[in-house]
Amino acid sequence: MKPTHAEMISEVIKELREPFTTKEIVDAVVRKYSAIRPINRRSLGTDIAGCCANLRSHRHLPDLPVLLVSVGRGKYRRFDPRRDMDLLERVQPEAGKSTWEVRRKISIEFRIDEKKAAKIAETLLGLFYRRKGFFEGYSMPEYILPRNLGKGSREHALYLTYVISVDYMTDAEDLWRRSRRAYELYPERFEPAGVLALDTWTLQRFVREVGARFPSAGADTWRRISKILLEKYNGDPRNITRQPLTIEEIKGRLDEFPYLRGNKLSNFYIRAMGENELLKVRNFDELDIPVDKQVARLTIYTGVLELLSERFEGCVHEDPLRSLIEKAWRNAAKAENTHPWKLDEPIWTIGSKLCTRRKCNICPVEEHCNKTRGIRFRNGIIIWERR
Repeated sequence: MKPTHAEMISEVIKELREPFTTKEIVDAVVRKYSAIRPINRRSLGTDIAGCCANLRSHRHLPDLPVLLVSVGRGKYRRFDPRRDMDLLERVQPEAGKSTWEVRRKISIEFRIDEKKAAKIAETLLGLFYRRKGFFEGYSMPEYILPRNLGKGSREHALYLTYVISVDYMTDAEDLWRRSRRAYELYPERFEPAGVLALDTWTLQRFVREVGARFPSAGADTWRRISKILLEKYNGDPRNITRQPLTIEEIKGRLDEFPYLRGNKLSNFYIRAMGENELLKVRNFDELDIPVDKQVARLTIYTGVLELLSERFEGCVHEDPLRSLIEKAWRNAAKAENTHPWKLDEPIWTIGSKLCTRRKCNICPVEEHCNKTRGIRFRNGIIIWERR
């Protein structure tokens, strides 16, 4: 299925420096997506305004998620619920008034069922880490290594870095399966110098074979990562933490790496690298679960997160959903005396393998599940209507 305007806008604004203009958003969408779908610049510009919390356009396009805040004519920054919940739709001034008035938007309310989250966490942790029941014989796809790759090596760190950087809007198991096959054939193409030695067409074709959904953007990402690694870290991602750093310090260093700096992928990257002792993380126990569609799916279907309002539409990778889901599993992990990131693998596995097809009869947490209805996912966007 081709990405919608909202999905494309949500992705490209993560990489733009604030404040950014309508033209910068449109140009970024064209660069990244024009190879897979036609882009109507005028229509896209209309939807950019429609995704803006404090423009009248959002009133007339209520099905679009809130992604942006206007900071001047044709200029935007990313919407942040922590500081923008009181931002209002702009409405025309009443008679006799010379300035625009701000009107509070209808608030969206949620509830976290912490007892349910703790019960689910207890069940999943007990089964997953002992490989019992549904998890018997199971391995996470990113931890199944190519046959010619040594665990804990510089090459292992490079392999994870390159593959995770294109792990967006993909089938994760297919991505890692294809990446293993590609590495076994061309290990030199997972080296910074090897990446930079390839011409553009060859690199794009290779990244497509690896499993990237957007080969042009993926090839550009690999080139930029390769340059940073060679210039700053002697070609070795392990040198990002020559000395132990906090999660925030590591994320600060990842800010210059394309597609490793978003909240979802940065948490995933730090977890995968830290668990394999490829990064030195001082407060690893505080790393939150990486929130993606599969984690959100299980969290919402089970009723760990409940919608109290009538309707919600938004991106699962952004607030308010991301922070609420992180909080739910952070507290559940604390109740189980473990680290939040330890819940990532079992929750993602159930969400991707069972919740996607509502295979409730073999689910290990069915007894704790509300089987919430009224939910649709369009890639990273959720449309949720309370029933």
